[in-house]
Amino acid sequence: MLLDNHHLTYCLNIHSGETFADVVKAVRTYPPKIRDLLDCSQPFGLGLRIGQQALAEAEATAGWDELRSVMAAESLYVFTLNGFPYGHFHDAPVKTSVYEPDWRSPQRRDYTIRLARFLAHLLPEGVGGSISTVPVAYRAAIGSDAELAGVVRNLADCAVELADLHSRTGREIQLGLEPEPDCWIDTTLDALQFFQDFLIPLGVARVRERTGQGLAAAEKVIRQYLGYCVDTCHFAVQFESPSEAIRRLVKAGIGIPKVQLSAALRMEPGADLPARLAGFSDEVYLHQVREGRDGVVLQSYSDLPEALRAAARHPPGGEWRIHFHVPLHWAGDEPKLGTTRDALDADFWRELKQASIPHWEIETYTYSVLPAAMRALPLAESIAEEYRFCLMALQNAAPMKK
Repeated sequence: MLLDNHHLTYCLNIHSGETFADVVKAVRTYPPKIRDLLDCSQPFGLGLRIGQQALAEAEATAGWDELRSVMAAESLYVFTLNGFPYGHFHDAPVKTSVYEPDWRSPQRRDYTIRLARFLAHLLPEGVGGSISTVPVAYRAAIGSDAELAGVVRNLADCAVELADLHSRTGREIQLGLEPEPDCWIDTTLDALQFFQDFLIPLGVARVRERTGQGLAAAEKVIRQYLGYCVDTCHFAVQFESPSEAIRRLVKAGIGIPKVQLSAALRMEPGADLPARLAGFSDEVYLHQVREGRDGVVLQSYSDLPEALRAAARHPPGGEWRIHFHVPLHWAGDEPKLGTTRDALDADFWRELKQASIPHWEIETYTYSVLPAAMRALPLAESIAEEYRFCLMALQNAAPMKK
């Protein structure tokens, strides 16, 4: 839905979507229900997840025509894609494989360029597009400066292709690297350093090599088509303020094409901590954990089972933040078990508007692995409740047109 000059949606990566038929089925089934639950009469925006298999099937059959027809019938439109998971994403272990192939690989570059071409077929006239992607790689995967230089070449090549696509079709599509705990880019400082120390000098040189442009024009390509997707869950896990992260990136002249609205699981110190969190320890997704106090990270764990084993030996003395996306409307189970949704306060929404970030996407892909008690609402109703949380928070921050 359009809120002034901002597009609000939810990410359809919450639904099974490995094949293109799965994607079309999800579009037919859920967004119309959610729109009706919200009593929304305007065109309803979508954030799609198109994995490699679904993308290949769509390319082979010009599937965008079918999708356009389905969306036209239901007054839907697409403006953003989740290009993070390349392969399988539901119902089987994903863990660290979600980052593969990463930006060291031409596969990731080519897949992302193909996603942009797919999105260009679907964007409404006058609406820009965005794609979120892996924050370079899982940190442990980068082993040399040469690999990092290859990452920058691939990203710069992608920027060149996005600029060319814009020139040929009139569709401007921006790529947002999505910082995440334990990745090459996982904090605001990482994001600033990677852009300033690598993307600008090395990326600009690659753009000049590819296009023959001057220094200023080549830097404009990097800055116009590459930026960051700010996921509020990920920054909260790092004990960072999403509002402050946005301010620092904007001040540095770095684009933010999309913000993902999400909340992390939060647990205060307590002897019952392992028992309370056991229901959130699944075999599908990676749930990085940070223990902190007074906003400072004291201890890091690569996954929740590892953290729970450590807690059984030595009870933690600080608050835990867990990379487990929980529904925005869920207030937690006080006094010990809560969420980081308080980070989406009035200051956050004002910053979001002032920064002119065009795309806002609710992202709670973990519905299928939530404890049973948290799945009492049918999926469409749960997503509608997340919209209501955001719309109410926006209304409290400053009135906006709905």
